[in-house]
Amino acid sequence: MTPRFFVAAFAALLPVAALAQGGAPPIETVTVNASALVGVWKVDVPAYGSVNFSFHTTWGPMQGNFCRIEQAQNGLSANCFPGPGREGKVTVEESHFHMAWGTMMARAYIDASMSSPTAFDGHIGVKLSGLAIENPASSHGEKMILSAIKSDPGGKGPLLTRLLTALSGGTSDNGAIDKAPLVQLPTAAELRELGALDSVIYLGASPKPLPPNAKEPAQPEFYRVYDVEFAAGHRLCGLHQRDDGMVDALRCV
Repeated sequence: MTPRFFVAAFAALLPVAALAQGGAPPIETVTVNASALVGVWKVDVPAYGSVNFSFHTTWGPMQGNFCRIEQAQNGLSANCFPGPGREGKVTVEESHFHMAWGTMMARAYIDASMSSPTAFDGHIGVKLSGLAIENPASSHGEKMILSAIKSDPGGKGPLLTRLLTALSGGTSDNGAIDKAPLVQLPTAAELRELGALDSVIYLGASPKPLPPNAKEPAQPEFYRVYDVEFAAGHRLCGLHQRDDGMVDALRCV
C-alpha cells in the first residue's frame, strides 16, 4: 500500500532584508510587520502529494486555495479552505518564514520569501520522520483586497447566508442540505460565539479535493468560497449546490 499525504492550501509570509556590500548596487528590501499579514490570502499549492516507502514523491497539479491569517495569542495562525482542517502555526525568524501543521512524525510546511508586503513565493513540502520532501514547483500567494470585491459571481451568497443563519438558530435547514461526506456543518455554539453575521464576500472557486488516481473527473470549480464576516470574527466557508438544488458540500474554517 502506498501511504499518501494530502496537501491543502495555507499562507506563508515573511520579511526579506538584504544589505548591499562593497561596491554592489543597492538591493531592494521588503519590510513586513505581522499586523499587515492578517487577512485573506490566495495561495497556489498542489492538489495532493503521495509518497511511497522508497520516498518517491508525486505532486498533484497546482491550484489556488484560500487562507485566513490571524493574530493568535502566541503569534500568527492560519486556517485554509478546504484543508487541512486544523490551525497552522506561523513563525518568522530573520528572513525566513515557516508555516506548518501536523506532528513530528508527519508535518506539512511552506517556506517562502516576500516579493512585496502583500505577495510571496516559496515552496511547499512535507517532513516525514525528520526527512523533508519539497515540491519543486513554486507556490505563489497574494493577499486579497476584500473591500474591492463588490459583486457575487459565485451566486451562492444568499444561500450561504440563509444556511448559516438557520444553523446559528439551531436548525440545519435539512430541506436544502444533503447528508454527504463533504457536508461538515458548523455548530450553533460555534456560530453564536462569532456573533451576528455582518457580510458575505465572494472570494472565488476552489477544486473538489480528490486523491491521486481518482476515478471521477476533476472539478476545478467545485466549491464557491466566501469570506463570512461576523461581529466577533470571520470564517472562510465553501459550498457546492447540485443541479437539483441540494447542497452536497459545505464547510467553514
